Amino acid sequence: MKKIIFISFVLFITLTGFSSLLAQQSGIQVNDKYRLLGNANIENDTSIQGSQYLNKEFVLARITSDDGEKIYSIRYNAYLDVIELQDENHKIFSINKSIENLIITVINTEEAFELIEFQEKDSGVKKGYLTHVTPIANTVKLFKRKKIKLTDAKPATNAYDKPKPASYNKIPDQYYIKIGENIAVLASKKKKDILKLFPKNSNVISDYIKSNKIKVSKEEGLLKLINFINTL
Repeated sequence: MKKIIFISFVLFITLTGFSSLLAQQSGIQVNDKYRLLGNANIENDTSIQGSQYLNKEFVLARITSDDGEKIYSIRYNAYLDVIELQDENHKIFSINKSIENLIITVINTEEAFELIEFQEKDSGVKKGYLTHVTPIANTVKLFKRKKIKLTDAKPATNAYDKPKPASYNKIPDQYYIKIGENIAVLASKKKKDILKLFPKNSNVISDYIKSNKIKVSKEEGLLKLINFINTL
């Protein structure tokens, strides 16, 4: 009996120490900053084809916020729009979206996710992860939104047709423009709508688009245009 009590005590101390270590690393209590998702892969419905992830592997990333900077193993769930962390015991957590000034930079690619507010086309303002296309320090920033959607299963419509299982599918990337501290807005594929965002410099920007034959419907064109706008 004494042996059982002793083992239980040691286990309690070990778990407490581990939680304290995580808290010290993040500068905040673990339960405040992370939400435990569980040990197993959360894609537990094997009837659904595809994946919620663009890359299911965990990669090292710098997580920067008002609490400082730490390095964790992360991956991005593009279906749920959450950043997942994995600890040394392979437990999976997601980052609390109430954290301010949060930037996650993948070390080997320098791809930078930022948790920001953006204007959805039909459903108002949302807070989520967008990736930087332009440098983080820019006043006018171009962001990319990567998203996976769930397509429902479809039954066969006749004897010659085959049923289609439910599947996760990547949708085309969306681009957002953020000016200063304003909420990011969806980048229109129409030149006139882009010009409305910059009324003071609309004539200069219009001339630049014409002379450089920029297509605002393409990432390359938007990137070149936003880089130019940051020089004005």
